[in-house]
Amino acid sequence: MKLLFIKTNTFLDETILADDEFLIFEALQQQSQLTIHQVIAILGKKKVMPIVNALLKKEAIVIKEEIYEQYKPKLVKYVRLHKNYTSDDSLGKLLEELSNAKKQREAVLGFFQLLTTKKPIKAKDLEEKAVVSSSILKSLVDKEILEFYHIQIDRIQYKGDTNDLKVLNEFQEKALAEIKETFQRKRCNTVAWNYKFW
Repeated sequence: MKLLFIKTNTFLDETILADDEFLIFEALQQQSQLTIHQVIAILGKKKVMPIVNALLKKEAIVIKEEIYEQYKPKLVKYVRLHKNYTSDDSLGKLLEELSNAKKQREAVLGFFQLLTTKKPIKAKDLEEKAVVSSSILKSLVDKEILEFYHIQIDRIQYKGDTNDLKVLNEFQEKALAEIKETFQRKRCNTVAWNYKFW
């Protein structure tokens, strides 16, 4: 949220303003709006809210609030085989190319092991499975062997479990029984009342 101070068009009597108030009012004649940080810079003070409040009471300025969203979706980095390596022939060449690069070869072999799960492969999972660093994966991406992509996920993970009701103590059990009994009585009375007037 951002607070902006704007000069009102109805305020005319500048003589009732204190020195600091006049500085802010004069700055607002030059600019259409000021932020709290700009007011602090103009006055050279850290505590400017009493001065701003005085201007608000005198109806010399108004506050405009801007609300902006700061939510950023959580993105998880996944890895997949580059489109150049979709055929069996190209996969054989790939393993030959990586014969001298031991860690990169381990990363690719780890990728194929994880590929059997039929799920998208997280870059972190591949790093753990192949015991390689993220720089090894990055070099495979730079060589166009693997490629990164991102999937947006919810920050709150719902597992599908429902919260089981807690066990009620004897007082809660008694209260629950009374509530159910009252509802039952009211329902019976309503049905009887409706039946009576048919």
